[in-house]
Amino acid sequence: MTETTQPHDSLHPRDEAAGRVILVAEDDPALREIIVYKLKKHGFAVVPAADGRDAIDELRQRQRHGPGVALIVADLQMPRATGMDVLKYLAASNQAIPVIVISSFVSSQKSDELKRQGVSAVLSKPFDMHQLLATVDHLFHR
Repeated sequence: MTETTQPHDSLHPRDEAAGRVILVAEDDPALREIIVYKLKKHGFAVVPAADGRDAIDELRQRQRHGPGVALIVADLQMPRATGMDVLKYLAASNQAIPVIVISSFVSSQKSDELKRQGVSAVLSKPFDMHQLLATVDHLFHR
Protein backbone atom coordinates (compact mmCIF):
# COMPACT_ATOMS: atom_id res chain seq x y z
CA MET A 1 0.00 0.00 0.00
CA THR A 2 1.37 3.42 -0.88
CA GLU A 3 0.61 6.98 0.11
CA THR A 4 -1.42 7.34 -3.10
CA THR A 5 -3.77 4.46 -2.32
CA GLN A 6 -7.35 5.51 -2.94
CA PRO A 7 -9.53 5.31 0.19
CA HIS A 8 -11.84 2.57 -1.12
CA ASP A 9 -9.14 0.28 -2.56
CA SER A 10 -9.12 -1.98 0.50
CA LEU A 11 -12.86 -2.43 0.91
CA HIS A 12 -14.82 -5.56 0.27
CA PRO A 13 -18.54 -4.98 -0.48
CA ARG A 14 -19.65 -7.72 1.90
CA ASP A 15 -17.73 -6.15 4.80
CA GLU A 16 -19.09 -2.69 4.02
CA ALA A 17 -22.65 -4.01 3.92
CA ALA A 18 -22.08 -5.71 7.26
CA GLY A 19 -21.04 -2.40 8.82
CA ARG A 20 -17.53 -3.57 9.58
CA VAL A 21 -15.62 -0.64 8.09
CA ILE A 22 -12.66 0.59 10.14
CA LEU A 23 -10.92 3.89 9.44
CA VAL A 24 -7.21 3.78 10.33
CA ALA A 25 -5.59 7.22 10.72
CA GLU A 26 -1.85 6.85 11.25
CA ASP A 27 0.90 9.07 9.84
CA ASP A 28 3.62 6.39 10.01
CA PRO A 29 3.18 4.59 6.67
CA ALA A 30 4.79 1.34 7.86
CA LEU A 31 2.65 1.10 10.99
CA ARG A 32 -0.49 2.07 9.06
CA GLU A 33 0.20 -0.65 6.52
CA ILE A 34 0.68 -3.29 9.25
CA ILE A 35 -2.53 -2.27 11.03
CA VAL A 36 -4.50 -2.27 7.78
CA TYR A 37 -3.09 -5.67 6.81
CA LYS A 38 -3.88 -7.27 10.20
CA LEU A 39 -7.41 -5.84 10.34
CA LYS A 40 -8.17 -7.00 6.79
CA LYS A 41 -6.78 -10.43 7.60
CA HIS A 42 -9.07 -10.44 10.65
CA GLY A 43 -12.09 -9.93 8.35
CA PHE A 44 -12.66 -6.18 8.41
CA ALA A 45 -12.97 -3.67 5.59
CA VAL A 46 -10.35 -0.97 6.18
CA VAL A 47 -10.00 2.61 4.98
CA PRO A 48 -6.47 4.01 5.48
CA ALA A 49 -5.83 7.69 6.17
CA ALA A 50 -2.36 9.26 6.21
CA ASP A 51 -3.30 11.84 8.85
CA GLY A 52 -6.17 13.46 10.70
CA ARG A 53 -7.16 15.69 7.78
CA ASP A 54 -7.54 12.67 5.47
CA ALA A 55 -9.55 10.92 8.20
CA ILE A 56 -11.91 13.89 8.58
CA ASP A 57 -12.32 14.14 4.81
CA GLU A 58 -13.19 10.42 4.64
CA LEU A 59 -15.68 10.74 7.51
CA ARG A 60 -17.32 13.75 5.86
CA GLN A 61 -17.59 11.90 2.53
CA ARG A 62 -19.03 8.78 4.12
CA GLN A 63 -21.51 10.76 6.21
CA ARG A 64 -22.88 12.25 2.98
CA HIS A 65 -22.74 9.21 0.72
CA GLY A 66 -22.33 6.16 2.99
CA PRO A 67 -21.60 3.51 3.93
CA GLY A 68 -20.43 4.84 7.26
CA VAL A 69 -17.44 3.98 9.37
CA ALA A 70 -18.11 1.63 12.29
CA LEU A 71 -14.82 2.18 14.17
CA ILE A 72 -11.82 4.49 14.06
CA VAL A 73 -8.23 3.68 15.01
CA ALA A 74 -6.33 6.98 15.21
CA ASP A 75 -2.92 8.16 16.24
CA LEU A 76 -3.01 11.14 18.57
CA GLN A 77 -0.09 13.07 17.06
CA MET A 78 -0.34 13.51 13.28
CA PRO A 79 0.40 16.33 10.86
CA ARG A 80 -2.28 18.61 9.37
CA ALA A 81 -4.89 17.41 11.89
CA THR A 82 -4.44 15.38 15.07
CA GLY A 83 -6.43 12.57 16.59
CA MET A 84 -7.97 15.21 18.87
CA ASP A 85 -9.14 17.09 15.77
CA VAL A 86 -10.81 13.89 14.56
CA LEU A 87 -12.59 13.57 17.94
CA LYS A 88 -13.72 17.20 17.74
CA TYR A 89 -15.05 16.63 14.21
CA LEU A 90 -17.01 13.57 15.38
CA ALA A 91 -18.60 15.57 18.19
CA ALA A 92 -19.40 18.54 15.94
CA SER A 93 -20.96 16.32 13.28
CA ASN A 94 -22.92 14.21 15.80
CA GLN A 95 -21.26 10.96 14.73
CA ALA A 96 -21.13 8.41 17.55
CA ILE A 97 -18.31 6.22 16.29
CA PRO A 98 -16.12 4.25 18.71
CA VAL A 99 -12.50 5.44 18.64
CA ILE A 100 -9.34 3.60 19.61
CA VAL A 101 -6.49 6.05 20.16
CA ILE A 102 -2.94 4.82 19.59
CA SER A 103 -0.04 7.00 20.68
CA SER A 104 3.44 7.09 22.12
CA PHE A 105 2.59 10.12 24.19
CA VAL A 106 -0.20 8.97 26.50
CA SER A 107 0.14 9.13 30.26
CA SER A 108 -2.46 7.45 32.44
CA GLN A 109 -3.85 10.92 33.20
CA LYS A 110 -4.16 11.71 29.46
CA SER A 111 -5.71 8.29 28.86
CA ASP A 112 -8.35 8.99 31.51
CA GLU A 113 -9.02 12.41 29.97
CA LEU A 114 -9.43 10.87 26.50
CA LYS A 115 -11.89 8.30 27.84
CA ARG A 116 -13.91 11.09 29.47
CA GLN A 117 -14.04 12.71 26.02
CA GLY A 118 -15.61 9.57 24.56
CA VAL A 119 -12.59 7.56 23.41
CA SER A 120 -13.38 3.85 23.69
CA ALA A 121 -9.82 2.63 24.27
CA VAL A 122 -6.27 3.93 24.42
CA LEU A 123 -3.28 1.83 23.36
CA SER A 124 0.27 3.01 24.00
CA LYS A 125 2.85 2.50 21.27
CA PRO A 126 4.43 0.14 20.83
CA PHE A 127 1.39 -2.05 21.31
CA ASP A 128 0.86 -5.73 20.62
CA MET A 129 -1.23 -6.32 17.49
CA HIS A 130 -3.19 -9.01 19.36
CA GLN A 131 -4.17 -6.33 21.88
CA LEU A 132 -5.47 -4.11 19.08
CA LEU A 133 -7.43 -6.98 17.50
CA ALA A 134 -8.92 -7.98 20.87
CA THR A 135 -9.96 -4.36 21.49
CA VAL A 136 -11.55 -4.11 18.04
CA ASP A 137 -13.40 -7.42 18.54
CA HIS A 138 -14.62 -6.28 21.96
CA LEU A 139 -15.97 -2.99 20.54
CA PHE A 140 -17.77 -4.76 17.71
CA HIS A 141 -19.39 -7.30 20.03
CA ARG A 142 -20.50 -5.16 22.95
